[in-house]
Amino acid sequence: MDGTSKTRSLRFRGLAFPGVEVLPGAVRRAMRAGEYDEDLIAAALRHARTDDSVLIVGGGPGHIAGVLAARLGVPRVAVTEPDPRLAAMIRGMAEENGLPRIALRPGLVAGAPGLTRLSAPADPLSAVPVSAEDGPEIPLLGIAELERDHAPTLLIASPREAESLAMSERPFSGLRAAILCLTPDRDGPAGTDAALAAMAAAGLTYAPRHSAGALLVFRREA
Repeated sequence: MDGTSKTRSLRFRGLAFPGVEVLPGAVRRAMRAGEYDEDLIAAALRHARTDDSVLIVGGGPGHIAGVLAARLGVPRVAVTEPDPRLAAMIRGMAEENGLPRIALRPGLVAGAPGLTRLSAPADPLSAVPVSAEDGPEIPLLGIAELERDHAPTLLIASPREAESLAMSERPFSGLRAAILCLTPDRDGPAGTDAALAAMAAAGLTYAPRHSAGALLVFRREA
């Protein structure tokens, strides 16, 4: 029996989320009220298609992946998440709700595959993990392998700075659209610039009518 079966659970958007004790209390309350990350969920539902191959970079508790797989029936949803606690949540959510189409890729997106050690901040959603010799060992997910394995057509990303830099080195060529959530405390100027450069290199154009604040939408022009 895995650890998630013994932990607390809540329901959000019709889905069960086990292991919620790792989340801050404010996030748990927002999820119970059905009000967590509303803008990002709305953008994901608006721009996803039922024939998409979706790649979510920085899956958090798995709410976007769960909603797309369960509500829209998107057949291919891959999720990367470097924090082991959140990765366990995503795995538990997919199992609890019978969503085998969600492919969890625990780890940090990087230029090449490998291993690293990162800190485990108290709040896995708001803090940025940094290199730490005594931290948990985290897989590095080579961006070329991610593109080969999942051939994403829709990217939804809340990337760490290092992940944005990796995406700018090898942009996903098959994308038709991307939704980025960029925040200065997590991405920094270099990460933000790299994420924007990756979208341009992928042939996507900024869509201001569909963007707001830190939520940026990019689409391939017809």
